Amino acid sequence: MHPPLPNINHHLLQRIIAGDETAFKELILQYTPSIASVVFSITRSKEQTEEVVQDIFIQLWTIRDNLTAIENLNGFLFVLTKRYAISAIRKMIRERNRVQAFAEIQYQQEKTEERDGYISLIDEAVNQLPPQQQRAWRLSRQEGRKYEEIATEMNISRETVKSYIQLANTAIVKYVKPRIHLILLSLFSHL
Repeated sequence: MHPPLPNINHHLLQRIIAGDETAFKELILQYTPSIASVVFSITRSKEQTEEVVQDIFIQLWTIRDNLTAIENLNGFLFVLTKRYAISAIRKMIRERNRVQAFAEIQYQQEKTEERDGYISLIDEAVNQLPPQQQRAWRLSRQEGRKYEEIATEMNISRETVKSYIQLANTAIVKYVKPRIHLILLSLFSHL
């Protein structure tokens, strides 16, 4: 529970309304602990508390001419404090959401670059294959065809298709393995 707002001296208030900065400094010293306690109980952030307390006093100084119309300054300050604190929470949430959205976009871009690098490297490896292995592998892995379909299209046996694809996979792994670090290095060089 935060300490109650102290009762403001009517004479002090009149001096503030008249623009007396010394009186305003007295008000700041008198009210800061209570206001900061309320704000911190809402924001749970020391930095936000300091910023909100400062904003409250700036607002109070800005509207000092209108303070005569306020019957209960303590109540007014309490409501103002809660509103500013809640506004600070909303601002923190919006900022956190922006940061998370940016991080997600950056992560997706990195994943896309990584995937594109892998695809490019695999394409290089596939292009090194003998024509029949290359064709069988592309029909199987890129077009999703079954061995029987590939065998019919290429006019070879199902077992030959299977053998071509196994040989292609082995050759692709052999080609990609020593080069994979280049993709990773290029990705991390952007960080």
